[in-house]
Amino acid sequence: MKNYFNTSPAISPNGGTVAIMSDRKGYADIYLISATDGKVIKKVLSGQKTPELEELKWLNPRLSWSPDGENIALAVKSGKTDALIIVNTKTKKIKRFTFENLEEIFSADWSPDGRSIAFIGLQNDCSDVYRYYLKEEKLERLTNDRFSDFEPAWSPDGKKIVFAAQRGSTENEENYTSETYLEKYNYHQTDLFIYDLETREIERLTDTPWNENCPVWANKQNTILYTSDAEGISNLYSIDLESGESTPLSNVLTGIFQPSLSKDDSRLMFAGYANGGWDIYSISNPLSLPKIKGRIKPTAFARELKAKWDNPEKFEEFSKSSPEDIKSSYTHKVDEGQSYSNYIFAPGYEYGDLENSSGEKDTSVATPDTVKYKSDDGNYVVNQYKTKFTLDLIDSQAGYSTFWGFQGTTVFAFSDVLGNHRFIFGTEMYVDLENSDYYLSYQYLTRRTNYSIMGFHTANFYALSYAYIWRLRNYGADISISRPFSKFSRLEWGTTSYNVEQNLINVLRSETEYKNSIHTILPRVAWVYDNTLWGYFYPMDGCRFRLDYIMSPQYEKSSLDFRTIEMDLRRYYKLNREYSFALRLSAGMSEGKNAQRFFLGGEMNWLNQKYRRYHNFDNVEDIYFSEFITPLRGARYYEREGTRFFLTNLEFRYPFIKYLSLGWPIPLTMGGIQGVTFLDMGSAWSNNDLHMFGHNDSSGLYMDDLVGGFGVGTRIFLGYFLLKIDVAWRFDLTYVSRPKYYFSLGTDF
Repeated sequence: MKNYFNTSPAISPNGGTVAIMSDRKGYADIYLISATDGKVIKKVLSGQKTPELEELKWLNPRLSWSPDGENIALAVKSGKTDALIIVNTKTKKIKRFTFENLEEIFSADWSPDGRSIAFIGLQNDCSDVYRYYLKEEKLERLTNDRFSDFEPAWSPDGKKIVFAAQRGSTENEENYTSETYLEKYNYHQTDLFIYDLETREIERLTDTPWNENCPVWANKQNTILYTSDAEGISNLYSIDLESGESTPLSNVLTGIFQPSLSKDDSRLMFAGYANGGWDIYSISNPLSLPKIKGRIKPTAFARELKAKWDNPEKFEEFSKSSPEDIKSSYTHKVDEGQSYSNYIFAPGYEYGDLENSSGEKDTSVATPDTVKYKSDDGNYVVNQYKTKFTLDLIDSQAGYSTFWGFQGTTVFAFSDVLGNHRFIFGTEMYVDLENSDYYLSYQYLTRRTNYSIMGFHTANFYALSYAYIWRLRNYGADISISRPFSKFSRLEWGTTSYNVEQNLINVLRSETEYKNSIHTILPRVAWVYDNTLWGYFYPMDGCRFRLDYIMSPQYEKSSLDFRTIEMDLRRYYKLNREYSFALRLSAGMSEGKNAQRFFLGGEMNWLNQKYRRYHNFDNVEDIYFSEFITPLRGARYYEREGTRFFLTNLEFRYPFIKYLSLGWPIPLTMGGIQGVTFLDMGSAWSNNDLHMFGHNDSSGLYMDDLVGGFGVGTRIFLGYFLLKIDVAWRFDLTYVSRPKYYFSLGTDF
């Protein structure tokens, strides 16, 4: 297997099949592959598409077979919590187990007798080894301490469990008091330990400065295989449980990870990195590999750690050298009046225990004042969090509107450290406030439900002649609330207050000759579902759905009266990493005295636009309370219009030019250009006045109110803009039009 993210191999009990986690389709899925040639047998689990299988634990993965070879156990993110699931490899049915007190679950391993599953559970920020009895439905906590445990693996007789843990060196264990634990404990190093299920005792297996991980118990020998970065790179090691001797078995430049051993010890599978991707590799008879001790050349990182481990006194002396013995560029003299509260100090300096050559505390080097953040008993002082805003972003945005031309905005974004509060201010100042665009929004993001308020003002102009222009102002406020139910779905609701003014200005006289205004409130609610997987330009797989309801109650003479419901369903089918189908179905209707109008046809941000009719700037409702329905290529703007509509789009998306380099006389290099073949069909009408098809004696059946178009196009990324070039032909079952060319900006649906 190549060029994908393939990890977590688990050899089946009969040795003929390997379960792996792979993103060959873009999602984290579970596949069964052949242990002999690596060919995919089938997919048994699809992840990352539903809340029940939101995440398959990429960073802490492990797959484990049941002893009968019919089921696979693994930990997943499922709904509000993590879950332990069992997947039947034949029926693909899933059993789900959740535990109220566990915040997270990792690394499941099935016991040899099949009665229980060991895994890592996180409770109160501490990860420990747990055991779940399947028949009794009972959870047992095996380890219970402040140390972090990882990757449990059963012994062949089911009496012991080996696991990795961050428990520090045996020399320092007795010094881990409640006062010094947090500041002195090394969180970055793991050793191997064995838990005896009968005696409930923990035996240390390794005691090195390196990271020992992924232990696997051999079945025919009293040996444990594991990975270690003892020479700077994660390689395969074995440890004899009788003699305690550890031996390196591999010298792979890019490392060995997540080993899995067959029941007869004849084959070992592991995940390895090569040629820009993670793949599954096999080693035959791993326990018979020749010893290569002394042949692995340590990396520079490993040599530095080894020096610290072999000569702790010398290394300690170096780490506490006086500033005179260290390059001055590595020290910083104290500047009176300067605050160092936000500084991060190098190891050896952070606790203020640096001494000079006289053995006294050296205050010439900046060290934090422990009085400020520690109490008398040595514990850290808890302080009230204070909201403090900082500038996150200053950005200039430019765009093109089909109806208003080129536009630009400067955006300023502010937030606090935790990201709970956010202010965004955007402006396009022109002469004065009455003729400028600007907005200010505040977002409250502390809890699961997000709240937002915004005030806005826009001013657009349209010249009728050299003497007259239309000025259209829209100002108001918006309140929005968003409540997610999962990673994939949410409920949105809110209210917007619109105040629209239409002024006909006599430029020569600098006076307003006509004024019209609308003041209305638009409550709205929407349900959104989205589990799509994005490619470079557009979604490649998954589904998107949105259902909107918006209304305008007529509370005064100048307000509007309408109720509108719209639906937009999009489905994407990924054929492989570069080819996909996209299907879209959208529809809507509006009722009321001032029912919203839908204008069907054309393409959004169409640069060389064509119209069936010109804009009606006399009608403010059409400008601010109507909606353009696109894309319908082969048609013009306003091709169909009404208070009801539907539109279907079908696209085949593919790479058009992956890479092209031309020489003389046209030295041009281009690549990454996508292609699309499409079919668009839709219609818009009012009331029940819809005639999809017609019939005449000369040509037979034809499309009457129904409009259709087909064609091909390319997508070219120009750095700041995505340029879309489409060639479309309109058809009505009796004829095909001449080609129409569409140059537009923006992404596809």
